[in-house]
Amino acid sequence: MRFTTFLVLSAFILGNSCGLLTEPSDITCGWEIVREQQDDITYYSIHFSNANNGWIVGFDGTIKHTADGGLTWESQQSGVASNLWDIYFYDNQTGWICGANNTILRTQDGGHSWSNISTIDSIDKTYTGLEFISPDIGWISSNHGEILRTSDGGLTWELKKFFEMGGGSRLSALDANTIYALHGRLYRSYDAGETWDSLPISTPDYFRPSQIFFTDRNNGWVNTMSTSGGLMVTSQPVVSTNDGGLTWSHAESLNDDFFECTYFIDENIGWVAGPQNIYKTINGGDHWILESTRDDIYYGAKDMMFIDENHGWLLNYQGDVCRYLCRCD
Repeated sequence: MRFTTFLVLSAFILGNSCGLLTEPSDITCGWEIVREQQDDITYYSIHFSNANNGWIVGFDGTIKHTADGGLTWESQQSGVASNLWDIYFYDNQTGWICGANNTILRTQDGGHSWSNISTIDSIDKTYTGLEFISPDIGWISSNHGEILRTSDGGLTWELKKFFEMGGGSRLSALDANTIYALHGRLYRSYDAGETWDSLPISTPDYFRPSQIFFTDRNNGWVNTMSTSGGLMVTSQPVVSTNDGGLTWSHAESLNDDFFECTYFIDENIGWVAGPQNIYKTINGGDHWILESTRDDIYYGAKDMMFIDENHGWLLNYQGDVCRYLCRCD
């Protein structure tokens, strides 16, 4: 097993994780590989319900579960052979997965059994992303340009937004009424999807928005992707808003081919990850710290999540899982 060198961070960020009497020099944080590639499956999504229990999903109905923070993984039976695109757990028992061939799966026993609960009849439909804010209320997007909402745990779905251009939307759901969606522009609803605002995202020339993450109604971040055609671009801006998307700004551009993953735990502390690098900010994106590089670990990042400022995980397409952990020496 390969490990990165752990990074010493300030007590301002981590003091509460080890007790009030812990000195800053006694706290170390960093990334380590806890699962290396074990098969030929392509993986797409990772989700943890607490510091121990987590899941990854990918092609051919593959589900893997860990009960020890990512150190060991066991297969769970999805009951489908479709490619699985996204997974979300509300707690240790209740979770959902979406994917190709009209697949929406739900478990109520921690993944020991999964049921395909999709009631929508388009067999060529792929559900590309989902988020739940309670055991009952959730959102899902499809490659047909749909955003749908459920209020009964996924048994029935109501169309809340349709884009004629098609394609899946990136979602960031905050509560029962508030959701942000990225579909070329930023769309937001404060009334459970009954009405939507459409807002442009100000990006530098030759870049387009590619992913969003909001922590509340005001604070959000958008990864961008180059539109320069065949030109090699290795520096990417991350733009941010503190007024719900009305205005946007960005600080320095970050070195990488693109950034697939973004995760913030509050309006200040967050991470972005790409094929080569992981960056962290502690001031809402005004400045980014290079936290780990491809020289430390091979990333190729596909998905990332944190349960708090001391525990996080990153998944790449090959099924490698990297864990971010803070320890008291």
